[in-house]
Amino acid sequence: MAKLTDKNKISDFSSPEYADNSVADAGDVEGQMVDGGSKPGWLKKNFVYVLLLLVVALGASTFYFYRQYSVFAKDSQALNEKEVKSLVAQVGKLVVLPEGEDPTVATVTEPEKLRDQPFFSKSQKGDKVLIYSNAKKAILYNPTTNKIVEVAPISIGK
Repeated sequence: MAKLTDKNKISDFSSPEYADNSVADAGDVEGQMVDGGSKPGWLKKNFVYVLLLLVVALGASTFYFYRQYSVFAKDSQALNEKEVKSLVAQVGKLVVLPEGEDPTVATVTEPEKLRDQPFFSKSQKGDKVLIYSNAKKAILYNPTTNKIVEVAPISIGK
């Protein structure tokens, strides 16, 4: 058996410690495969095919994720519309709501940052704000206690 120890120097390992043939031939001399396997120039020859394969794979994955996003956005919008209608029905049992207008709904996530505003002084995390732009009215509703916390007129600057 011979082992490549330097580019130009091959040592013979005929000693008994290498008798079990655990050291294989170096095989690869300056980029050439001795066993007839792939040659270093295959990428250059097939570059166009590899590039085309990558473009097709990228296009397919882009299409897949776009379709997933579209389905999610449509389902999310339908879910939000259902939630708004349900919320309007719940609040409508407690107070007379403006007719002919769908509210914009917001959720209070950080009530401590809103404490300096009188409308939000009693707000809690998770409270819903129904904003009726045409009727110029805002309603703060607590869904956990099912109570109206605050009702206030709003002025929308134009």
